Amino acid sequence: MIMRRYPPFEIDAAPATFEALRSRLSGLAIGDRFGPHWLRDADGNSYPIYVQQRDLEFKFEVFSLAVPTLSALAAQAPQPPRRFDPWPFAQWTVGVLRRTEFIIEDADVQDAFGAAPNVQSAAPPGQEPDAASAACEVAVGLIFTANDGAQLLIGVDWMPFNTVVTQDATQIEAFRQCCETIGLTEYLGRIG
Repeated sequence: MIMRRYPPFEIDAAPATFEALRSRLSGLAIGDRFGPHWLRDADGNSYPIYVQQRDLEFKFEVFSLAVPTLSALAAQAPQPPRRFDPWPFAQWTVGVLRRTEFIIEDADVQDAFGAAPNVQSAAPPGQEPDAASAACEVAVGLIFTANDGAQLLIGVDWMPFNTVVTQDATQIEAFRQCCETIGLTEYLGRIG
């Protein structure tokens, strides 16, 4: 069987937004697990962070992040919160977490019901198993790393439309197990 490969699913953000993420953040407001979460830059611009979905085929969907500007959302723009916590880092670098999500069709799934269940899982890019019938590389998170090594993760959880926002090193390490991390400059060069 030939594996079906889908085009990568990238973070939806404007170039100016990526630049704000790199060096101009001043605040963070964490919403509920479904978001939106919010970032604020030094100029007072607010950026909601959502989970975006792409259906690839029956029983195979992937999720990435969207960080639109409020002007891009126009009439549908949500109101930013009144209160932002201070951005936790004075200086930082930004990385993008990527993984290959794949399905294995007709898998032996204990206690599953329905015809021909699929198993969807993930691995670092390029490391999906031979048994995978379809795969898609997905940008699933942003990792901010301070000069002292402290980190903040904003990522897509396995539960659809949920996000993970944490500074807990154990949770961050668990999230990163099936990901590769690339710097923001390299990421932007890859997506053109």
